[in-house]
Amino acid sequence: MLSSRRKFCKYATIASLGLFTDCSAENALLTSEAIAPDIKPDQTLAFFGDSLTAGAGGTAYGKIVGKFFPGYRVVINAIGGQNSFSIVARQGGLPISISIKDNVFKGSTPVEVTEINIPFLSTNASAQRIAKSGVVAGVRCKIVRTVLNSSKPFQEVYTLEPEKATTQVVPAQSVFTLNDAISLRSAVQILWVGRNNTGKAFQSDITSCLEKSVDFLPSPKRFLILGVLTGMNDIRGSMLERRITSLNDTLAEKYGNHYVSMLAPTKAEMDEISFNPNEQDLAEIDGGLFPKSMRYDGLHLNNFGYEIVANRVIKKLSELHY
Repeated sequence: MLSSRRKFCKYATIASLGLFTDCSAENALLTSEAIAPDIKPDQTLAFFGDSLTAGAGGTAYGKIVGKFFPGYRVVINAIGGQNSFSIVARQGGLPISISIKDNVFKGSTPVEVTEINIPFLSTNASAQRIAKSGVVAGVRCKIVRTVLNSSKPFQEVYTLEPEKATTQVVPAQSVFTLNDAISLRSAVQILWVGRNNTGKAFQSDITSCLEKSVDFLPSPKRFLILGVLTGMNDIRGSMLERRITSLNDTLAEKYGNHYVSMLAPTKAEMDEISFNPNEQDLAEIDGGLFPKSMRYDGLHLNNFGYEIVANRVIKKLSELHY
């Protein structure tokens, strides 16, 4: 069993509710070649994130966006409670390295992962088994996260399950390439990360991860970056609100028209979804927040809130002619 203190790196700070949607594909070589102009761009919308992307408390905003673009395939790749490192590792921007017991596959028997640099399937939001397909040392396999206890903090183990029996040697700290990272690399990517990041390096960690994500995409790069959402307790002037505002200002300046604001909804946006705010809602909106009536809880949104986010994304995608 992996020791969270010894084997899991600092990137595992995770807390929040969420689900995930799996996706698998044939492995291919990573390239940095631009998409040829005579090739039709990939008509996939890939949404990467945590529980907010999964749609905890309502309908995932990606599903709402997908209805506006019926010709596009929608993939929601989200695991609740994860910070930017785990999300970006799943996206492909951060390389994943693993070591397995005895450094060798043993036929078709699952082998224990003894070390992993970024625990990209870990979450304290859920004890469910999570699996993703990929390749390590030329072997197609599935990496599985299994929780061993029923109470938090979870004790978990990662295992590798080869598609076919093999005795392939796997050197320590071998690169594990996720099929998702390959198959979705050419998609239009919508990235919503950072809400679960903590610590003094909050802003630098998130901005660095997003830079890696964008660098990973082939040219022409097609992506959106969503700002970090404030919670109901993040009142104007509080320490976390100031940090989030500073981060979002930085992201807006850096990514320009690729940035989607998470500021409080406007009257026009509320009219668009037939939302009639009450006095408390208006006071909370004036304080810079998505109001309580647009929330499932203190952080997660309900269908009204996710519809606001979806409409902002739809407008940006349309402006950028994706």
